[in-house]
Amino acid sequence: EPMSDSTYIVIAASDIVTPEGTVRVNAGDIVATLTTDDNGEASTEELYLGSYTVYEAKAKDGFALNVAEETVELAYQGQEVEVFDYELSVTDVPTDTAEPAPAA
Repeated sequence: EPMSDSTYIVIAASDIVTPEGTVRVNAGDIVATLTTDDNGEASTEELYLGSYTVYEAKAKDGFALNVAEETVELAYQGQEVEVFDYELSVTDVPTDTAEPAPAA
């Protein structure tokens, strides 16, 4: 089921450099903060070609935070392709509130 109100961070996995050698984004810099809509979708502005890491920073209330990071490679698709889409699917898991937390 689509999940709204989850927040994701997109960071540069490595330096993002143009073919001319201009560094556009340094490795580790945040390039986007996304919040999913009612359809469970979120989009960034156009990004430079390169490698990015996406991770969930805040799960919707009542759901467990997904700690897995996903790496996305935006690569040249040919001169006839001006912009292309990359879709990354993730699944949020409800937290289990039925059982009490174990005693410490």
